[in-house]
Amino acid sequence: MYNLIITVKNNTKGGIMNTIYKIALVLVIIGAANWGFVGLFNINLVSLIFGADSILSNIVYVLVGISGLICCGILMQPLDEETRRRVLRENR
Repeated sequence: MYNLIITVKNNTKGGIMNTIYKIALVLVIIGAANWGFVGLFNINLVSLIFGADSILSNIVYVLVGISGLICCGILMQPLDEETRRRVLRENR
């Protein structure tokens, strides 16, 4: 959590996007854990916490879905810092 606050205050190029990616990744991990519980134990944690057909559970599902789409952008990013810097230099 502390790392996210520092990233938001950072006004460098990509600071806000890094924060968005981190939040999206956390939501995707939560969604994956929920699907794991559904598959292994037939327990839907979102429905247990927020109610089976509540608006809050629908909001959680929508946020996880949007986060999954945002995380598709992470696939297109270089994994190591050196390659990332080279790509940024080439795109200037």
